Amino acid sequence: MTLPAALVAAWATSSDAAQYGAHGVPADLPPAGHQLFMIADIVTAVSYFAIAAAIMVLVVRLRDQLPFQVVFVLFGAFIVLCGATHVMGVLPLGDNRGVVETATMVATAAVSLLTAVILPPLLPRVEALVRDAALSRQREREQARADALAESNELLVAQAQDLQRVNEALAASLKERERLEVHLQQVQKMEVLGRLASGVAHDFNNLLTVIQGNLELARDEPREGRTDTTHLDEIGQATEQAAELTRRLLAFGRRAPAQTSRTTLDQLLASERRLLERVLPANIRLDLRTGNADGLVDVDVNLMQQAILNLIINARDATTSAGRTNGTVTVETGVRVVHEEMLPTFPPVGPGTYMTVRVADEGTGMSAETREKCFDPFFTTKEDGKGTGLGLSMLYDVMAKSGGGVHVDTAVGRGTTFTLLLPKVA
Repeated sequence: MTLPAALVAAWATSSDAAQYGAHGVPADLPPAGHQLFMIADIVTAVSYFAIAAAIMVLVVRLRDQLPFQVVFVLFGAFIVLCGATHVMGVLPLGDNRGVVETATMVATAAVSLLTAVILPPLLPRVEALVRDAALSRQREREQARADALAESNELLVAQAQDLQRVNEALAASLKERERLEVHLQQVQKMEVLGRLASGVAHDFNNLLTVIQGNLELARDEPREGRTDTTHLDEIGQATEQAAELTRRLLAFGRRAPAQTSRTTLDQLLASERRLLERVLPANIRLDLRTGNADGLVDVDVNLMQQAILNLIINARDATTSAGRTNGTVTVETGVRVVHEEMLPTFPPVGPGTYMTVRVADEGTGMSAETREKCFDPFFTTKEDGKGTGLGLSMLYDVMAKSGGGVHVDTAVGRGTTFTLLLPKVA
């Protein structure tokens, strides 16, 4: 027999239903109703006790943080007493009914009164806690929004930085593209000039062949009374010089391969020093500074010497046109490391180590417009008949063939400095 059934049987056999407590089973209920009523009382009592136990566990665990612990304890005791009244409703109390009920009611009244006395003064603190909790939640929401906004701002800053880097890369790419377009235009000009020079050189070489052949015949032809062959020797020297010029024109026109060899710039200038000094007048001094470049370069020595000689001649003319009674042309060798940032050279050069030759004058200098055109074929600032406009064009071609470039630093009234950069090979 189940516990509710046993309790119902006990109640039914009892002579006085008043033996049960305040929640006793009503007398007019049938047996099935009696059983259901008792089950409800038992479930209610167990629930009350479970609630009270949970409150007590909470008080014990949070004894250092939980406010108003007395109120929680009193509330737990009140719930226990309420559960006790339901227990009395299903248990026969016999002659002790009055004592048990009275004790329970007194305890309940005491706990209720004590709670009613303690609770009102605590209401301001409860309200403050509620407001503080609400304010704390609001602050948390605001902080969450602020954190989200800060994160969004950081993301925007990162995106802005990425965009700036992309813009910088794009600007550098556009700048490099402009430089390459200028280089391409210059190459196209040099190609046209090279074809012209090659054609002229080819035809001129045919004429030289005829002249040299007739010269040999004139030398071999016996003539009475001829002892002086000076004029024939001079003709021979002239044809040899013309043949050398033809070779250079063919090399310039890319129909003759460059005869490259490894050398140092110091050695190259040392072998050309006397010639460089000879093209300068007495009032212009050559300041040759070597010993600063011990690396090897791979160049056509003859073409490079001719290019440097052209720069010396230009420096001489610039110094003279400036009206100086005395001047100095400085030629200095050195080493330069080019990093990722591109050095403005003609043609453009990439990062690496370069051996350099710097040719500086004290002449009139060039404007920005003249500087941009100085490597164009046939462009010259000299008077008619004093310049062909091919010297710097040939220099550009020589540097392009050598894998190097020319950096030009000039300003009107400040002179001009050409820096030749040649890749270091060892």
